[in-house]
Amino acid sequence: MGAATRLMIFMADDDRVNGQPLHEHLLARARQLPLAGATMWRGIEGYGRSRLLRTNRLSDANTGLPMVMEAIDAPDRITAFLRDVDGIVGDALITLESVVIVDATPPAP
Repeated sequence: MGAATRLMIFMADDDRVNGQPLHEHLLARARQLPLAGATMWRGIEGYGRSRLLRTNRLSDANTGLPMVMEAIDAPDRITAFLRDVDGIVGDALITLESVVIVDATPPAP
């Protein structure tokens, strides 16, 4: 077991940085750093600061759906990643939590 930090970045799937989808850019930067791992979650419905409801229930309104990047690593590595992407995440909501990593690998026989 060990102490770690969970990073979550809440964005929309149509957010862009230099013409590239923000979620693709963030995942590529996380791999380059490298963070231990990261996952992108696509939401089916949600709203943010604008309170504009984004949903996939209407076929003509399924842009801007919620996306969440989740990454867990040592606190200093998460901090380094945040410094690296500072200024490109726009108005995305970023949260950090302290977590405990439990090694679920079974012992060798």
